[in-house]
Amino acid sequence: MGLLILAAMPFAFDDAFAVDYKKHVTAEDLGILQLAAHDLFNVDRTIPFDFEDGKLNLSTLFVDTTDNDNPFDNNIIALGGEARNRENIMLFTVASDFGEKYVELINQGVDPIDAKHMIVLMYHEKLADTYHKTFGEQFPEPMEGDATLQENLALRSIHDFLPGKIKFDKKSVSIFDPSLKGEKLDKKELNQKSSKLDGKFDEEFLNIQICFPPDNVICIDVDLLEADRTFGDQFGLEFSFDECLEELEDGTYDEDDKVMFHIRNLMAKGQNF
Repeated sequence: MGLLILAAMPFAFDDAFAVDYKKHVTAEDLGILQLAAHDLFNVDRTIPFDFEDGKLNLSTLFVDTTDNDNPFDNNIIALGGEARNRENIMLFTVASDFGEKYVELINQGVDPIDAKHMIVLMYHEKLADTYHKTFGEQFPEPMEGDATLQENLALRSIHDFLPGKIKFDKKSVSIFDPSLKGEKLDKKELNQKSSKLDGKFDEEFLNIQICFPPDNVICIDVDLLEADRTFGDQFGLEFSFDECLEELEDGTYDEDDKVMFHIRNLMAKGQNF
């Protein structure tokens, strides 16, 4: 999931795409991208493979997709919805922010259907901005079609950006530190820069334990690189995760890369619902 995030400082958009610049994104961008990944696919690592609905509709915020599509109550929504949106402090900060904004609208008397629509629009605006900064192109126009396994694999390439540690409360901490459950990054901390995109994973993510909140009853050991690498092999996909990482070694998502082709199509198809 990445190398050490650097000291908090504003994101410099123009510099990110300069010649030979090894690109960084912010902790907030990473939270948005992780939320989108959960929104599109079920990434519960206790099972080998399971689709979400493949749409960018914040299903994991408003609906328990593991339990017959039952809606969450407002208290759970304010905590980011599904428990997997509390996997790490970056993801939780972003997911709970959308959830809290939804509850604020409800408390102001906004109809729940209208409130959900407003939050999803806000989410799409944030995602479009993150997409532009991360992938170097405009958010794609909506497109018909269903999400594919190849697109799932390509989206996992953002794990190259993810840090094993992050600055929180002026200390360097693991993003999976159990003592951080329920904690949120502040605005300055959300502007921390990610590790550089270089086709490599943080050593910490080659041997991690993920415990699922709120009760942490289920904990699994994960080698994230191995999980991503074997995903393509498991389903006999047309290109491998190693190819994805090779394409990222230059520090950019290039528009003609296979990984970019699949991410672009995934984001385009995800807007149709």
